[in-house]
Amino acid sequence: MRPIAFILPILLAASSFAFSQKATTKSNNKNTYYVVDLSKSLPANHTHDRYALLTIHSADVALPKKISKAMDDALTGDIYQDKYDFVRRDALKVLVDPSISPEDKQFICRYHLEDRSNKNMAPIFVFLEQYLKKGSLN
Repeated sequence: MRPIAFILPILLAASSFAFSQKATTKSNNKNTYYVVDLSKSLPANHTHDRYALLTIHSADVALPKKISKAMDDALTGDIYQDKYDFVRRDALKVLVDPSISPEDKQFICRYHLEDRSNKNMAPIFVFLEQYLKKGSLN
């Protein structure tokens, strides 16, 4: 029983490092962008994992005042308004983050614009369309 108690934590720690998804950066035209490595992700999860890792990476980015004010104005008093506001802001933070590549930002835009029937995300459709047309939110 003693060897198992010693070996088991070592195996768990080693496997967590071996099977973890890794995110790296790559140089692209003198810009360093955050790159999501989906090589260890299941094929059916690629879209979800890419979206999740991009929003996690951009969580600490501050939104410009203009966008933040627009999000504050979009609050409706719905019982789920905090959840909707959180998801909207997360998507917009990816678009503002300079370390995210333009291709990944377009992915976020297309992801949300695919389902226009989702009225809860409607307040950010203007920003997403603007990014796809101009390549920025300015």
